[in-house]
Amino acid sequence: MTKQPETIGLTELLALSEDARLGRAADALEKIAAAAPQIERIADAMETFVALFASVIGQAYAWCPGEAEASPVVNYIRSGTGESFKCDKTDANDDE
Repeated sequence: MTKQPETIGLTELLALSEDARLGRAADALEKIAAAAPQIERIADAMETFVALFASVIGQAYAWCPGEAEASPVVNYIRSGTGESFKCDKTDANDDE
């Protein structure tokens, strides 16, 4: 008696392929779920860093001695001294 090679039908092959895809998707979902706490901590750390950086940036008028009007609004990094900014009367262009 000769043995017939085991054959698989097209529908069975498609079902196996679908099962394999679903298995890979389930594995990926498990990995994402396991990484969720770490991702949340990273997001919290980034939010804290952005809030800290934003808290030291400000806008104000510079005070120019001898002038009646304040300068246009300038951006600055807060130093914590609470003093107003003095105008820089030097030319800021370094082209010369």
